[in-house]
Amino acid sequence: MADQNQRNRIEWSESKLLDPEWLEEYRRKREALYDDLVLLNSNLYIMDKIAGFPFDLFEPLSKTFWDCIFVSMVETNVSIIYRIAIDNHKDVLTLPNLMDDIPNHLQAQEARNEFLSRRDELMFKKRFRESTDYFLKERHNHIAHFNLRANTEITAEGIQRRGQITSRMRHACELLNSLFDLISLGLGHAKLLHNYNPGITYPADMDSRTDIEVVLDRIAQDSALLNMPEQRRDFWPHYRRNLSESEMEKLNKYRKKFGLPPVT
Repeated sequence: MADQNQRNRIEWSESKLLDPEWLEEYRRKREALYDDLVLLNSNLYIMDKIAGFPFDLFEPLSKTFWDCIFVSMVETNVSIIYRIAIDNHKDVLTLPNLMDDIPNHLQAQEARNEFLSRRDELMFKKRFRESTDYFLKERHNHIAHFNLRANTEITAEGIQRRGQITSRMRHACELLNSLFDLISLGLGHAKLLHNYNPGITYPADMDSRTDIEVVLDRIAQDSALLNMPEQRRDFWPHYRRNLSESEMEKLNKYRKKFGLPPVT
């Protein structure tokens, strides 16, 4: 209870806590890191939308573009994670470096103790250690360099590692979001680009879908399958026999979205 009372007494804001001479430098560093963190979160949002869309149902022969987009975003995300969280070269800016520097510029000992307490509770470096090992190998073997063995010898371990990359990126991003909240000193930041922010409220007569949702919906809407029951009545029963119940559920989900009745 005493610790909580102490927290309630501290005004947790950058302008009150930090040395005024360091405040602008802190803000520049924080915002530079923030831009990369927002891109990481937004890329993962887009990747989830792409991965969740039933291309095999609506566009079984035209997924090449989306596969290329997905691979490019994976490489971008690995680079961002390395850049803002792992890189330990001299004169680089990372979230852990900024976290370690903040206590040196807090004006009051009480605030310094509180920040260090919150840092210890977060245990970022310990919780991020596994991500560091994973993304170091991904970057060094496949992106910044092209390791001969890693890229030419197919192993069960290698396949498993690469298959985990999306979930690993998501976990790393969650930890980085928590770390950024700590170093923001009470200032809230949205972690997604404006169009993807779920907290944005749109007028009732405005399309609230994000751009990636609009594009993917258009693929379904323009597909031969969506309107096949009405436009190709003779062919539909034969095509229907090849669809699983799961595929029928997905089809009817999109038919409902576009005002069409369900089919069985």
